[in-house]
Amino acid sequence: MGQTQANQTAFIVDDQADSQYAADLLRAQGWLVLSGAGVSSTASMAIPPKSRRVVLGHGNGSSLALACAGNQKPVKWLWVGMPNPPTNARIYLYSCYSAPTLAQALKGNAVVGHHDEVPIPDDDIRDVAIRYFSRIRAIMGSSGRMTSVGLLHEIRLAASELVKQCYGSTSSEIFMAALDISRTLYP
Repeated sequence: MGQTQANQTAFIVDDQADSQYAADLLRAQGWLVLSGAGVSSTASMAIPPKSRRVVLGHGNGSSLALACAGNQKPVKWLWVGMPNPPTNARIYLYSCYSAPTLAQALKGNAVVGHHDEVPIPDDDIRDVAIRYFSRIRAIMGSSGRMTSVGLLHEIRLAASELVKQCYGSTSSEIFMAALDISRTLYP
């Protein structure tokens, strides 16, 4: 039996210009990417129960903003205390300052986020981004129930492996991008 869009790992990407490269890069891998009008302005509709979502947006600690559903400017999309938040989903908030407050507020989900800035994928870190998100996609799509702690453990392993692979790279930007991803993870 095939996967439906609801239970398939999908990347939800902010529709602003600074995130467009990331959306195009992920689509070029043949991965499911939801962006712009393809993303409901209601987070619980875009992240239904049992779904697996990687969200690339802009966080500020207590909320995450996305330009989606025809909005040209980002609007608060996930936030602490929101009515009807997503439930029973596996969510990776690849967004600056999406943890600990926001990640912890999304109780009833397996959620991991970052407590500091994360690099927005661009041409300079293209290969690192593909390797990392390829591993993240496999983790998110794995079968079985996973708690936030289990999800964090698996993502931390992927991030530390990325750092090891990039150590000694000819580009300090590539190594620093991998290090920033790893050091900022938080359940």
